[in-house]
Amino acid sequence: MKGICRQLVAGPLLRPKYLQSVPRVTLISKQYYGSAERPSRLVKSEKSWRKQFSITTGSPASLKPNDILSKIKEVQSSFDSEQYTDLLANTEKTVVILSTPSFSTWLENGPFIPNLLQTIFPAAPDATEVETILGVVDGLAPPNISDLESDRITPTEGFGISIILSKPGEYQGERRLKQSSVDSRSNPTDSSSITVRVHDPTAVEPTKTAQTQKHSDITMPLANTTFRNGRTSTLLEVRWKRSPPESQYEQTGSSELESLIISDTFSGKLFENSTSIPLEPITETRHVASGLGNIVRTLTDASGKEIPASSELEASVVSYLSSRGLPEQTVGVWALVFPGEVYESDLGKWAKDYPTRVWDAIRNGASLHRVVSGGGGWGIKAGLLSLDPETQFGSGEARYDFSQPGSALDSDAEQTRALGQIAKPGTYIQFLIAHQQLDQIAGAIPPLNKAEQLEPRKVDSTTPSILLGCIPSTIDDIPLPPLETSGDEARRGLAVAYNQLSILSEKGLYLRREDAEQTNMPAHFTRVDIPGGAIIGQMGQEAES
Repeated sequence: MKGICRQLVAGPLLRPKYLQSVPRVTLISKQYYGSAERPSRLVKSEKSWRKQFSITTGSPASLKPNDILSKIKEVQSSFDSEQYTDLLANTEKTVVILSTPSFSTWLENGPFIPNLLQTIFPAAPDATEVETILGVVDGLAPPNISDLESDRITPTEGFGISIILSKPGEYQGERRLKQSSVDSRSNPTDSSSITVRVHDPTAVEPTKTAQTQKHSDITMPLANTTFRNGRTSTLLEVRWKRSPPESQYEQTGSSELESLIISDTFSGKLFENSTSIPLEPITETRHVASGLGNIVRTLTDASGKEIPASSELEASVVSYLSSRGLPEQTVGVWALVFPGEVYESDLGKWAKDYPTRVWDAIRNGASLHRVVSGGGGWGIKAGLLSLDPETQFGSGEARYDFSQPGSALDSDAEQTRALGQIAKPGTYIQFLIAHQQLDQIAGAIPPLNKAEQLEPRKVDSTTPSILLGCIPSTIDDIPLPPLETSGDEARRGLAVAYNQLSILSEKGLYLRREDAEQTNMPAHFTRVDIPGGAIIGQMGQEAES
């Protein structure tokens, strides 16, 4: 079998009145994410007001700034005008603005942002200061994605906007926003991210602070904007002031950020909401007999015999393609790796195939890894499978070179240090295929197994929701000229997603989970980089104050 392990990067995607409280927001300057000295600023969630919405389009090249501003004005006019005016006079103001790459230059060049602020915050009796967070994401989800019965997400272009009004003095922590020692415009590996943090209420004790509570994170890498604005990625904090009230907003300062952390009101149940991973199992779960780091060498088959790791997978891929009436071709394969104690604790459950099995496994400590190479070879490399060891965003690319003199499977300490202990003996592993593009090939027979899909459900448009998802990489795509669309047609095509926040990333979702019931257990990390992988959560609401 040839090239069974290269990921498919094209094809359709898996579809997977007020917000009474505002999430806590931590801003981290452009420095190493894991630094103990990272600066932070927190916005409390108890007594703030937030409004979020997205404006999306299928014709970004045909739109002008005033087209977007007019649509934002329509949204702003839907606010409770009396309450909103009162809030503007007595609150600190923050606006998070996420654009897609086609609009990235609007964030820094020209009058778009000050005009947007003028639209959102009409003239007030006192001087107005506003803080904006400006970021560029790979894509936004279309409006009311959860309403759709199809399981496919089509990324759209546009803007996602969150307006946050908080009482004076609600900021916590020391504001130490520092510039990176290396200019982000010249450092191609220094990418920014947005993290959604969920605190587990069952782990909260009266003496614990927000920083010590158990929590889970979903980190979304931002878009590569190198060829748009010269930045590897774009995440900025920009401060504005308008005085007197009728004048234009003027910029008073700015900082580049490494990350934005949002702690939203999911009541610790984000992972229990609607989720989707478009993978189909093609092998049984096998015991890992030998392996080291990210290299799987041998597995134990059903008869108890030790077999090369790639032998069953190679045969399974060929058999799968044949069962669907397809010729041999490059496919994407992932490995679901269970810690031994997790799999053996409930053999009956994990032996079954059911729609949300992969997400359930991740919630219980399993990890997902793309198979990056394997099969063929001879000598010490015969039958080996190599798994992608990257599970934490910003940790750098882990490497171990078997071709170097003296490197071999017995170099335990060096390889474990470089690649971790993903495939250590005693773990369990199952291989799954990314079926999404195969489904679209003419004449393909429908898959025999039901892959994980978003559960169709009715959306409460007054309840804020969030969608985080992975979309195919466009890094190798040849840019095509934009479709010719008239300005009038493009303006008519503008859509508003009320109360919806969405972030789609080509690099996937990085998950970090802490077990509230296992206080001494370390955090668990994994990455979901399957195009179409998504999670949708409904945010909880609290009484307004």
